[in-house]
Amino acid sequence: MPPSLAKCREAEVVRRGFVKTLLARKALPKNAQKFIAHTIAHSSYILTRALNKTDLTAELLGTGTGYGEFTAYVDKPNTKPETVILATMITAYEANIDRTSWRTRNSDTRYYLNQLTAWGYEPSDVEKIILTDPSTETEERTESEDEPTAA
Repeated sequence: MPPSLAKCREAEVVRRGFVKTLLARKALPKNAQKFIAHTIAHSSYILTRALNKTDLTAELLGTGTGYGEFTAYVDKPNTKPETVILATMITAYEANIDRTSWRTRNSDTRYYLNQLTAWGYEPSDVEKIILTDPSTETEERTESEDEPTAA
């Protein structure tokens, strides 16, 4: 049975809360630079789209929900550029996840959720579906498949 819209929305709220806490830390999480480099190299399409989602980046940084709040945050003298860069990379993945992501389980979303999990995030049941690599799943064979075909 497909996950309900409410379950998908709940997972998003919890995940973004985790991300906000992560970005509010004084130091970047372990392997953040590798995550940034991977995103630039392997996910340029979603990254390009994220550059137009500064409202979401601002929200994840806890600065508001608009372009003005985002630029004001970036222009502060004590803002760490690496935090802004990480937030932009995270925005790329967050903007790419929707209520149907569990169906396609694309590698970008799976990579992102695996990274969040490595940083201490506990995935929801819906996200666990996405984390399952479809190429490693095995389908149960039916009895008719086990029987030899008549020649």
